[in-house]
Amino acid sequence: MTAAPPPARSNTSRRRTFAQVAAEAAADAVSAERAAMAAHIERQCGEIEGLIGKQRMSAEEGSTLKRRLREFARGIAQGLHVDG
Repeated sequence: MTAAPPPARSNTSRRRTFAQVAAEAAADAVSAERAAMAAHIERQCGEIEGLIGKQRMSAEEGSTLKRRLREFARGIAQGLHVDG
């Protein structure tokens, strides 16, 4: 048994303008940057845990710092760092 060929697609229905392609690329870049920032913040929170474990920072200070870092990352993810 052979599989049926896929239905033919019209080239005009899938064509996008340069502006559309550029906008999608920009959105993808922003998404990737935000994900990278979130990962960076989580690595920093891990470093803070290490400082707490070595008693170079109190648990209360570390908890406050981690909370503020995560709030900062959440603000970036929501785009709050952009004026306008």
